Amino acid sequence: MLASTLYRLLNRRSRRWSHIVTDDDIYYCYRLFLRRPPDPDGLAHHRREMARGISLDELANQFITSEEARGPARHGPTTVDMGGYQVCVNENLETEPFLRGIVNTGEYEPHVRQAIRDRVQEGDVVVDVGANIGCIALLAAALAGPRGLVAAVEPNPENVQLLYAGMAVNEAHNVRVLPHAASDRTGVLSLAGGSNAHLVGARPLGPAVVYAQAVRLDEALSWLSRLDLVKMDVEGHEVLAFDGFRNLIERHRPALIIEFNPTCMINHEQQDPASLLDRILSLYPRVRVTSEHGDDVSFERATDLLGYWERRNAELTAARRIPDDSLHFDLIAERGRPRPAA
Repeated sequence: MLASTLYRLLNRRSRRWSHIVTDDDIYYCYRLFLRRPPDPDGLAHHRREMARGISLDELANQFITSEEARGPARHGPTTVDMGGYQVCVNENLETEPFLRGIVNTGEYEPHVRQAIRDRVQEGDVVVDVGANIGCIALLAAALAGPRGLVAAVEPNPENVQLLYAGMAVNEAHNVRVLPHAASDRTGVLSLAGGSNAHLVGARPLGPAVVYAQAVRLDEALSWLSRLDLVKMDVEGHEVLAFDGFRNLIERHRPALIIEFNPTCMINHEQQDPASLLDRILSLYPRVRVTSEHGDDVSFERATDLLGYWERRNAELTAARRIPDDSLHFDLIAERGRPRPAA
């Protein structure tokens, strides 16, 4: 089952990058370059272009060079009350639906934030890998209090500035920012996309290229004497980030909250989704699956969990609640017993 899933997704990915443009290509161009779903007029225009025989390179170039993708001039940040703490977002939200959703609702992944509230206590040490603007890091900082500590790992420079602003607004003196990309080795990578950017190999010099220093968290956070919870959401880079953090995770056995997005893992990193599950289950007896769609079930075997993802992905796709293969889970592994000191 694992092999068939990987084969099917990789084949779909290879077809997507062929010269034949499909509706899926148009949808993902909107998500990748404009960070939003298609609007009806725009979708109709690109379908006419598809019927005309436009190539995938031409389609991508239309999005990359569009005025919306380039974006208007930046404005200063504004605050959003998240219930007990505030985050900072840019006033210019036209190209960032992720941030616009936070502004409009005052909410962000409620099931993940509840999992944080249920597990972080006064004095805890939390590492937020892929902190973005701080929706989770600043919540954890409020819960951990002045005796606790939150290490927020975030490579996107615009997000880092908003994270700093949030720290100032909340007087979150217990947050330490690592403006780096968590990976399995040191080096230089590039960021692709907007606020929820994903990592790619270092690109050639260019006006829109953003670079990030990749670090192994085992080294960057080697000074930690305690580790109670790790939240990880790095847009498909989770396997590599986990490998660079494995020694500290194995030593302290913190609670884990990790995003599991098979399509991102394959499209962005060419990683077998089962490999992340195998890594977690080699250290923890079971993994709990949660999602914004109400999923809440535990598994002890990677094959069972991935089979469940396949079924739920098919159900939600058939119900038109998600695009095909876009389902992601948030995996929770409960805190274990730390390994005895050598």
